[in-house]
Amino acid sequence: MHKRGFVIISIIYLILMSQPALAPSEGFSVFDKIEVTKDSPEQSQKSVAASNVNRKSSKYYPKDQRIAFMVSDLNWSTVLPWNSATVWSKPDVEEPKDEHIGLKPILSWDPKFHQFDLYPFGQEFTVDEPITVDTISIYYTEPAFFTNTVTLEIVAMGKEDDPLVFTSFEGKGNPSRSPAQWKTINLLQKFEPLKKGKYKLRAYTDGGDWPEWGFKHIGTVDKEGNPSADYEERGILYRLVGNQLIENVIEEYEKIDIGPCNELVFDNDKVYPKPVNVCAHPLAFYHEETTITEAGTRLVKRVEGGRAPFPELSGDSVIFTQRDTTTTPLGDQLMHIDLSTGHTEELPINGEEIYFVSASNGKVLWQEKGKNGKWGFVIYNLKTGQKEELNLNTDLDALLYAETVGDFVFWEKEDSNGLREPIIYIQSLVDNKQETIIYPQNMEVDRIHGNNNKLFWVEEPKGGTAQKSIHMFDLITKQKTLLLDNANDWSFGKVSEDFIVKDDLVQGIRSVHVYDIKTKTSKKIFIDDSIPYTFNIDKGKIVWDAQKGNGYNIYVYDPSKSGEKIERSFDADASIYLLQQYQPFDKLYAIGSLPDRLSEVLDSPPPLGADVAGKVTVLDPVDDYLKLWEYYGTVVYVEHDYDLALVAASYASLLNAPLIIERSQLDTEDTFRGRKVICVGNVNPKGATCSETYDLFTLQKKYIETTDTNRFILINPDDWTTKQKEAYKPDKSHGDIISDLYTKASLTSTRLAGLKEEALIITHETTMEEVDQDFTQTIHRLRPDLRLGDTQCRADDDCATGFREITKTFKNYGNKITYTFDYPDGDIPLKDISNIEFQMIVTDCDGWVDVEFYNNDVKVTESSAECEKDPFIRSFAGYKSVSDYQLLFRSGGNKGPLQKGDLTIKLKEPGTILIGEKKRDDVKIEFKESLQKEPWSCDDCVLEKKSDKKVDRKITKTATDKREVSFTFSDLNPANDYILNFEIAGDLHPFNLKLNSEVYVNGNKVSRESDDKKDIPIPRHLVTNPMTVKVKFDEETKGVYTLNAILLGTFKEPTFLTIISSPNTIPISKRTNECDIPDYKDRAQEVDNRFYGDV
Repeated sequence: MHKRGFVIISIIYLILMSQPALAPSEGFSVFDKIEVTKDSPEQSQKSVAASNVNRKSSKYYPKDQRIAFMVSDLNWSTVLPWNSATVWSKPDVEEPKDEHIGLKPILSWDPKFHQFDLYPFGQEFTVDEPITVDTISIYYTEPAFFTNTVTLEIVAMGKEDDPLVFTSFEGKGNPSRSPAQWKTINLLQKFEPLKKGKYKLRAYTDGGDWPEWGFKHIGTVDKEGNPSADYEERGILYRLVGNQLIENVIEEYEKIDIGPCNELVFDNDKVYPKPVNVCAHPLAFYHEETTITEAGTRLVKRVEGGRAPFPELSGDSVIFTQRDTTTTPLGDQLMHIDLSTGHTEELPINGEEIYFVSASNGKVLWQEKGKNGKWGFVIYNLKTGQKEELNLNTDLDALLYAETVGDFVFWEKEDSNGLREPIIYIQSLVDNKQETIIYPQNMEVDRIHGNNNKLFWVEEPKGGTAQKSIHMFDLITKQKTLLLDNANDWSFGKVSEDFIVKDDLVQGIRSVHVYDIKTKTSKKIFIDDSIPYTFNIDKGKIVWDAQKGNGYNIYVYDPSKSGEKIERSFDADASIYLLQQYQPFDKLYAIGSLPDRLSEVLDSPPPLGADVAGKVTVLDPVDDYLKLWEYYGTVVYVEHDYDLALVAASYASLLNAPLIIERSQLDTEDTFRGRKVICVGNVNPKGATCSETYDLFTLQKKYIETTDTNRFILINPDDWTTKQKEAYKPDKSHGDIISDLYTKASLTSTRLAGLKEEALIITHETTMEEVDQDFTQTIHRLRPDLRLGDTQCRADDDCATGFREITKTFKNYGNKITYTFDYPDGDIPLKDISNIEFQMIVTDCDGWVDVEFYNNDVKVTESSAECEKDPFIRSFAGYKSVSDYQLLFRSGGNKGPLQKGDLTIKLKEPGTILIGEKKRDDVKIEFKESLQKEPWSCDDCVLEKKSDKKVDRKITKTATDKREVSFTFSDLNPANDYILNFEIAGDLHPFNLKLNSEVYVNGNKVSRESDDKKDIPIPRHLVTNPMTVKVKFDEETKGVYTLNAILLGTFKEPTFLTIISSPNTIPISKRTNECDIPDYKDRAQEVDNRFYGDV
């Protein structure tokens, strides 16, 4: 593989502009370099040859100015073309060496009397097309008093006795010692054309002093006649003119213009076998998110203080409570906002506190203390301003709440035991008549509310089916209507005849959603970092309060003003920091328009901004992109595919070529016309053909071969869409909130690839093992000379000794196991329990299995258990009902205490419960720390008769209980370096391997007890064929285990790997001992030790 080089040599054909002569020319033109007129075709050809290198425009890259670029990461198809606009490899243009003129003597020779086949010195040349020679020119000078004859002849090679073309001239003498110059001889007779073949032009005299003719050479000769190391002769200077031109002249080279270049050089020979020279300018990415918000949503009131305002809605009236900060003690205020006018007024209340505020049909209901000092309800008419006492015919002390719904008031009560009664009480405001709605015994009714003479509630059949539905009950017609079946996702929302509204929390981001009952569609109407608290609906409008900071905002959604509104939020903290480090600079190119608030921050001086006021120029991503190149003869055209575009962008930087993405606005015939088009993927350039075509693999291989790189970047392009949803407020974003975190890291990989000529390696795998296998195979295909690959010796391979087949017996309890529960202190309240642990293994399944937990056949809660693929290697496993939160609040369960009797675990999905060799008690209950109670456990408490007992299962596996095992490796190369690793499972765990074992290679200890048994380097003198690895545990270490040895081969040359990844796509963090425990599930990828980290 060879590093790319652009070597451009322009050969300039020179034609004498003198008039034809009938005799030898006597005129002299003395020069060292041949000159041509500006309008000659040769000059034009020279200019074209010099333009073969893509080069940037000095208009956009002014000399001696520091410039930077800034771009949003919103669309990859906008960002990636700008990689080659901001970093490109400096062409390895080989400048030709200067040619000089030397002089050789023209000796005397007699063609009639020559001896020993000695012929005159001359210059060989080749004729490709027949030429009739009319003029011969040589670079010539003669002694002061030379008057002899000089003869010029052309002979065929090998036939030097028969001249084909000849002429002569008489010496004139050179008493003034004029330097050598071109002498032109016009032939007075016509000779036969010289055919295709090899010839020699020779010269000789008939005596006298020796004249001289010029030859060209590179290098120099010192005064003593010693040539320099680079000295090289390049032939006699001559010119044959006829129907074509054949010549050997001093060539005039125009210095190749590579365009403006802000050069960076990476020349650490420990990293870069060949220096990397690039032209580069900072490209600052800022993260941008566009949010489509609902124009019908607006903020109507800010309420300070720590108490929620609980807004109610009736037509255009919003009613809410707030603390009166002007009184001592603080009292309640009941406020009314008229949405049509914006007018706010305080409603009249008695006392300092009010409760149970509701509003419907222009009336407001609340509870307050009357003049007699007793609590009672009042109705306030918003239209007339009249306030009346309302006599609810019920026990107010047992009241849970009361709410007005138009012409009615409804409420719920608790019974004498403090439990909610299964009854809805209703009283007419017209005639004070009361009626009740009693829940069915088999039905849970919850979330009761109403407006406009209608009630709404959620129904869920008892028995744990968890199938919820939303219903409406008309208090006038007494008709019940099903509004939404399968309503689990909307069961906690607020309901009206037309809409259901709810808030949602996705990875920390709150949003408000509305479901249209008629169209059965939903949409998001609000997103913010505030926390929605309560909702109310009336006549299509929706009101809610949301906690924000030390107060609450009240929002109203009006569907009549619905529409989409696009808001731009950004995180520019890192990019501004980059620009601050690059100060001072002269110009910042913003690619596309910047968010207004970002422009304000950028203009600000540090530490907030980058002090770029007056220095920002906005470039149009389409109209201005190709203008950045003064000349481009090559363009890279890539399919609209993110994977392909990433690699194509790094290749375009290598060539200093524009990158055109399929279906972009620059994908036009004008872009490609007359240019070399390098195609990547399945594309057909308009009006052009592909000069070269690559797929992903062949382009990766082409890049590696061109750069001869030993540096690689591992990325997973899936991070363009993979993200973590979490509210985050950047420091420099004027209050903007972003929510897409840990994403789009791969977008920056082309920058490093362009700067250091590093090859991109792509994976779409996410687990440790899959990433390693995919990456290893890709590297092996791209660079087979690196000899990547692992050599493994597993416990069940012939190369391992000390292992045997061992059988374990497991008790099989099918999909249900029951334990005796006999806590000596009686029942245990669920709120006192922090954890329950059962010794069991769940197998014959995949991933995580849902399980149910019963106490005396009454369901307590649900949770899940991890499925074990290989029960043999696990000495124990535990299912944990994670916390009291699950026990108390997970739906479908009993709310009472754990009672004496039995505890049952039942799998909801296919799977098998096994119990192997016991390491601890069957059941263990841990109490909350605040109770300071010892855990309770029971041993041998499985109730066989109530469990799903099956035939015991026997599992046989290659394992060992010995303290010493060995592994033998063969076919190793003693000239290579190797690294040793282990995999252990069973009764012994990684910490046993670390703390309690020693490792020997060919009898030499390479790792002691307490040493980490990871990445153990093997001294090269111990690498033999075969090579024996022995692991020896101390005497106190006992148990059945399996152990595999893995030998990693390192590379002959230093090879570097950089991983650029979002943590959700490639797990790259190095695992610590704190995580190295049997039940740790989230192990992260260890950095590949076959590579050096990027420098």
